[in-house]
Amino acid sequence: MIRGLVKFLDLALLPFAITILAKVLGLYIVLNWLDIDWGIAEFPNSVFSVTPLVYGRDVFVVATYSNLILFFVVFLFAAINILGITLRSKSISDPVRFRQILGLIPENWLQKGYFLHTRSFVWVLYLWLVTVYIIIDSMFGRTHSWLLVVSSILSAAVTIVFLVHANHEFETISKKVDMLS
Repeated sequence: MIRGLVKFLDLALLPFAITILAKVLGLYIVLNWLDIDWGIAEFPNSVFSVTPLVYGRDVFVVATYSNLILFFVVFLFAAINILGITLRSKSISDPVRFRQILGLIPENWLQKGYFLHTRSFVWVLYLWLVTVYIIIDSMFGRTHSWLLVVSSILSAAVTIVFLVHANHEFETISKKVDMLS
């Protein structure tokens, strides 16, 4: 059990780092693109001792568009992982597609299925964490409601595609096990 948890945490490090990096880059891009004045304040007795500050009139715009960039980056990585599962399941039964995939993708998408599904599950989990963050930001009035709707719909769509592929893989394995017994 501990070994599986360590593997799961290992797979969660990259999405965590990319999520933090996407938020920081999103803030930087929005602040510079819209030429918004900002600064850094220090709060010694808080969880985050250093926080970027903007004027109250700009918080809504900065939060919305930096959250949009954050969501887009995490959504992109989750979708690429789901695409990897799709390519793997299609290539197993088609040798021509198998050769094409080997020539196109530098990373080994044809690894063991449980590894790909676990990695994709982690990305889908992070996608939902970002969506919950957007929901909370929207509830506090710092983010447009259209971003809440878009992120919820896209997260649900990615989750459904992931669950369909995971279910298909499980059924395929179950059929093979039934044939052996």
